Amino acid sequence: MPGYLKRHGYRIIPVNPTATEIWGEKSYPSLIDLPGDVARAVDVVEVFRPSEELPGVAIQAAEMKSRYGRPRFFWAQQGLESEEAGRILEKSEIGYVMDCCMRTIHRNYFKKT
Repeated sequence: MPGYLKRHGYRIIPVNPTATEIWGEKSYPSLIDLPGDVARAVDVVEVFRPSEELPGVAIQAAEMKSRYGRPRFFWAQQGLESEEAGRILEKSEIGYVMDCCMRTIHRNYFKKT
């Protein structure tokens, strides 16, 4: 799915604790490890981790927001939900979407009529 967005002109900054590079982009082990200049450019954190890991990622997003004023949104892919993560994000004033495929929404929004 991130490959789809990359093909449509979006910059993808991979965060993966087990990779050093994805799609030709440097990968970071966590959101907290993003350099400030990179973190300040992040609009959306798109999450492809199991639901039970969403609160931990939400905590990282909240810390990132506290440090850099970003991200603006947190997007948990289809099948992923966490009320606890939602509470963390609301407290940090980060908008969020859960259990929804970003590619599907993008395709529908940019569908030619």
